[in-house]
Amino acid sequence: MINFKKTLSLLRRSRRTEAKIEQYLDKVTISQLLFNKLWDDFFEHGPRNETTLKTLEKLNNNESEADGLRRTIEALLFEKTLIPDLRADVMTLLEYLEDILDLHEAIGFHIKIEQPKLTKEYQPLLNTLLEKVTLSIDYMILCVRSFFNDLERVHEYNQKTIFFESEADEACTNLKMKIFDSDMPLEEKVQIRYFIDKIDQLANRAEDTVDRIAIYTLKRAI
Repeated sequence: MINFKKTLSLLRRSRRTEAKIEQYLDKVTISQLLFNKLWDDFFEHGPRNETTLKTLEKLNNNESEADGLRRTIEALLFEKTLIPDLRADVMTLLEYLEDILDLHEAIGFHIKIEQPKLTKEYQPLLNTLLEKVTLSIDYMILCVRSFFNDLERVHEYNQKTIFFESEADEACTNLKMKIFDSDMPLEEKVQIRYFIDKIDQLANRAEDTVDRIAIYTLKRAI
């Protein structure tokens, strides 16, 4: 059995850095919630309705705020963190989290541009995919927080993230099968597949993040 160093926080020497990281993680959570709302608005109002575009604007603004936080955290890490190895690990984690935020924004941008012809018939299956993706990201966030505050919980949240990533893959496959079994034109099927695959990638990114955290956690084992 692995024993972990008992510590209140890996960044306890810099409460400001720790607080900024918590704020950044909140931005990731908010981004996923806005992303889900964007799809609700898409089905309810259409891709270029004012309501949908306002949600997209909020999503973009949240990403911009997160980007500013990331730059602040990186500066604080160089200024305050005494362990170079820890600093490098945290900066890599921030890059993984940034990928999720960027993917949210990119998908939203393409919804506005391409206006995919995805009807309400497919909303239940898409909602199932979004639910599994959201759970994978929620547990990823818990895994990241545990890395800083409670290393013994990292494995639990790692496994839950991986489980829901697998569930997201299954939901992705089910939705694509329904799309390609339909009589819509092939070019529309291919376009919609792009969006479905990109949504599923969010869960993949969450899994990549917790896999990285698992490696970092082992490095801190006694």
